[in-house]
Amino acid sequence: MAPLVDIGVPGVAPVFCRMDHADLTALVELADADKLPVRIGATYPLARTAEAQRALAAGETPGKIVIEIGRRASPDVP
Repeated sequence: MAPLVDIGVPGVAPVFCRMDHADLTALVELADADKLPVRIGATYPLARTAEAQRALAAGETPGKIVIEIGRRASPDVP
């Protein structure tokens, strides 16, 4: 894994990972150790995927967007 330049977001350390065994194993180890936090910006039900895509393209969501399948939408998205 190779850290990328700081993109100016506090607490964010983007990484680039090749799809090889060593890098993927390192990511799994970080995740297992709770050292790979993921900031979830919003969740959407599957039926609102197009809206989620528009929010992503517009840069409106600070963090990852989660698409829920088979569950009710979380209260953080109107």
